Amino acid sequence: MCTYAYFAKTGDGKNKSQYEMANLLYEPRAVDYDDSWHPDYTRRLIDFVGVRPDDRVLSLACGTGLEAVHCAPKISDRGTIIGIDATKAMLAVAQTKFDADPILKQRVQLIQHDIADLGSCSALEKNSFDLIICSNAFVLLEKRDEIIAQWTEYLKPGGRMAIDIPSEQSIPEGTMMETICARLDVQYASDRSWMRSIDSFRTILEAQGLGVKSATVMEKRPGQDVKYLDKVKLQTQFEKVVVAALASKIIDDDFREKAMPLFDEEWNRLGVDGKVRVCESLYLYIAEKQVE
Repeated sequence: MCTYAYFAKTGDGKNKSQYEMANLLYEPRAVDYDDSWHPDYTRRLIDFVGVRPDDRVLSLACGTGLEAVHCAPKISDRGTIIGIDATKAMLAVAQTKFDADPILKQRVQLIQHDIADLGSCSALEKNSFDLIICSNAFVLLEKRDEIIAQWTEYLKPGGRMAIDIPSEQSIPEGTMMETICARLDVQYASDRSWMRSIDSFRTILEAQGLGVKSATVMEKRPGQDVKYLDKVKLQTQFEKVVVAALASKIIDDDFREKAMPLFDEEWNRLGVDGKVRVCESLYLYIAEKQVE
């Protein structure tokens, strides 16, 4: 099993790879990951992207297999789906689904591997996939340009890449957590700081020679996208993130005391008229590898 190349600096000198951090975050979530907005969102994402009967699909950070579940009925026996994820518990949930469904079992292969190091995965061939999907995971990765360049090598000419990124107003408690961790020299698993607008990721894709066919706003829960949180509500959300990070042993017990004054500073920076606007949506990008 490989590790991510990125290592964050921590105050105590102990570093975890981004691969290890992702596992700490997602191992506990596997049991109830599908009891959320993710299944319906994934169905809408796959419908929007469009899957063709003969497509060879590579689902990166496939988790509990949601993309595969929705892709498999749309492809023929000539198509195939490979799902790759770092987290053993997530893959175990996916395998249970596939074992119970003959179509999924026939058309899907699951691999535990590092999605930032596809070159060391012997099951994959370059220039062999019609569609690469990465949903709800890209902000966990460092060296964004290098990773997109690497993934592009596995697309056929004319192949598509579908990736979603949380919008800049989505998950403010997560963005605050990232900022506070950076100020305290504490490692955290995700990075949304570079997302400024819907064009932020478009620039990265185009820099790697991909043609961006669409950049679309996708609501997590249709009709429930925009809300305004006062300080008490946002602090409650932030507390949930802190508790989850403590349970996953990403932060230590004294983090909360150190973080609260910084939370106040971040609140004062983000709040307008006593509230922070939250837009629970993602930007979905579909890009195409140019035909030479």
